[in-house]
Amino acid sequence: MYLFVHEAKYHGYERVGVEKYAYCTCGAKFAPTKVDEQGNPDSDSTTCCPKCGAKFGNRQTLYLRNKDGQITLTTSSKDKNPMHEVLVEGDMVKLMKEAPKEDLSEYILKGKPIEVTRYALTFDTAHGLRPVQLEIDGREVNLTVTNIGKACSGLSATSMNFPKNADRFKEEMTWIQIAMSHTSSLAEAAKGLLRYPVLDSLYEEKTRKLWNFAASGFWAALEDGYLQAGERSLKKAFPLPRQALDLVFRGKIRFGHAYKVVEKLGDNLGVEMLKLAVEILGDSTNDVHELALFLAERNTVERKRLKIYLTEEVCIYQGIEEPKAAWHLLRDYINMSEDMDVPYNLCPKSLKLRHDLAARNHKLVLEEIERKKFKEKASAENYACLEWTSKDGKWAVLVPKDAGDLVKEGAELSHCVGSYAKYVIDGSMRICFLRKAESPDKSLLTLTVNQDDCCTTYLGFDNRDAAAEEVFALREWTKARGLTLWEN
Repeated sequence: MYLFVHEAKYHGYERVGVEKYAYCTCGAKFAPTKVDEQGNPDSDSTTCCPKCGAKFGNRQTLYLRNKDGQITLTTSSKDKNPMHEVLVEGDMVKLMKEAPKEDLSEYILKGKPIEVTRYALTFDTAHGLRPVQLEIDGREVNLTVTNIGKACSGLSATSMNFPKNADRFKEEMTWIQIAMSHTSSLAEAAKGLLRYPVLDSLYEEKTRKLWNFAASGFWAALEDGYLQAGERSLKKAFPLPRQALDLVFRGKIRFGHAYKVVEKLGDNLGVEMLKLAVEILGDSTNDVHELALFLAERNTVERKRLKIYLTEEVCIYQGIEEPKAAWHLLRDYINMSEDMDVPYNLCPKSLKLRHDLAARNHKLVLEEIERKKFKEKASAENYACLEWTSKDGKWAVLVPKDAGDLVKEGAELSHCVGSYAKYVIDGSMRICFLRKAESPDKSLLTLTVNQDDCCTTYLGFDNRDAAAEEVFALREWTKARGLTLWEN
């Protein structure tokens, strides 16, 4: 294959001209030009090398600087970018790549043939997309992750040149790049397809099912360790029933959350409760699994009653417009009531009032033994280390010193984080506070970190969502403390 070269010529610091030409791996230097619409000479990529008949290698122009006869690469150029060509033969799509072994400018300066490693990776598209053969320098090698990575390195499906009859191949490989954590690397996509053939099945199914979150759902399953390698069928690759998968790939719930619900409740009840929770909460993905488990503890009549209560009654009669907000109030109210061992109303007529009364009572009855346990947990190394100040000195994360700090935070922000002391005590949650460094005593956001070191919730006054600048600060904090940030 050949590439185009723009060689800017300098005498000292004075630019004296530009030479545009093509340079082939066989060592031939020629000028394949055509005239554009304005009558100016332009490079013609349809021309073949006059010496060996090679085609254009579909890579960007190499920009060289020739100063007093010494050729060097310009700072914006990459010296070893490969050349490639995509061929379609029936159901087979063949990716041809020629990767230079040394700095391209060295070959061009000396007028020598370019030494390359030649790769030919073949995909069969007859029954789904799968890599079937790889040749390196004309010799067939095993289809391993390492070899397939070498064959595709330096390439990206989004910027490669594909023939028209390879559009379907390009679209799928581009989507797989997205599924593999939004990589721009064709190598990562090809390696992912080799490890997880279900990517091809998922691509086919997502179009039929309108699974707009199939890529992110796949990556979540992979990242959380649930995905089975080497499987092509959705049923074998994803350990979830089909209806639960449908919720994941439609963006209604995170894979790991759905798995925990189904694992605890079983397939049938788990799916039924997940679907009901989605009907109630809509797009509040981070709360679906918790509500599903709560609903599973109720009988059929209570579930129907709760659905009407959370989606209609609290809005019409109590002014709580969002089911998510109503669920948070109800959950906290019930948790506090259970903590205090007092009866509660499953669907109170004045939810906010009941919630606030429970909060005040909860503060009074928090036992001293729990306060002591809380203080021990909050002073532990894995908790205390969450304290942090941003690089610009504008933001700070504080940890509570005792359970009273949680009660105070809940009162100031009009939510009931005070009832979460039991989660801190049992180790399932670490709670801390985002503040502006200049006002460390003024409550801003309440943060919760789960056992997987993920900050799953970060809410402000009256359960408001975090502002953009606050999310930016949280990203810096989680990175600095080795945590992850759950972002919807």
